[in-house]
Amino acid sequence: MTIRPFSDDDIELVLAQAVREQWTTSRAWLAGLFEHDPGGCFIAELHGKAAGMVTTTCHGETAWIGYLIVLPECRRRGIGRMLMEHAMQRLQDRGIRTMRLDADPPGIKIYRSLGFEEEWESRRFRLESALGPAPTAADRLPAGELDAVCAFDLPRFGDDRSRMIRLWHRAAEASFCIRNQDGLAGYTLVHATTTGMHIGPCAAVDRSAARGLILRALEIRAGRPVTAGVPAPNGPGARLLMDLGFVETPSSTRMVWGVRHGSGMPHEIFAIAHGAVG
Repeated sequence: MTIRPFSDDDIELVLAQAVREQWTTSRAWLAGLFEHDPGGCFIAELHGKAAGMVTTTCHGETAWIGYLIVLPECRRRGIGRMLMEHAMQRLQDRGIRTMRLDADPPGIKIYRSLGFEEEWESRRFRLESALGPAPTAADRLPAGELDAVCAFDLPRFGDDRSRMIRLWHRAAEASFCIRNQDGLAGYTLVHATTTGMHIGPCAAVDRSAARGLILRALEIRAGRPVTAGVPAPNGPGARLLMDLGFVETPSSTRMVWGVRHGSGMPHEIFAIAHGAVG
């Protein structure tokens, strides 16, 4: 087996496998992820054919590991572990001392064996029902306000992901912000996915601001299913989604390796960006 960096031709492969796993994803999302860390996404090949994949995303001082997928016919050969070890070594070589990931139940055992520890439950929600119109004070987010958004996001996410926010903003179907008397009170991005629409990230100073942002996002839903994820420490965020008609689906487990830097303010994260990048 060999492990190589991804190429542009691999996007369709990764997309197809993520869709097979029923993960929230899109071609545009993957293209942005690869653009952010072109040397941090890897394909495992067995006898010259793709057998698995993994991505890494470096922010300021922390990094995320995502899209760890081994093709069904290649499983039980240790490929997933080798990909993880390769990704972790690459991040350590870059000086990263804090790594995180969102683990589905089947992967928790391998992540524990590599030194990851549980941090909190990463809850998932889906909206299928129809919603009527509701007033909201959220506005479209112009590119000229991204500096303010990045500064607002940093303490809440716990690290500087400004470059990723700019890439997400460029690729998003829509983006919104909301203000109060003190200035910016929150923002959210909305992405089209292979199966519907995804809300995230969404950071806000309180439930009221988050409600305005999410309702504004739902205005462009056009009947599509909507997905969102909320950190378990943000109980009000989970209750907000359920009050709006979202139904909870199987959760993941947020896990961390190394120094517990960059935990942020999860009570002000009302929708994570994505399980692969935080």
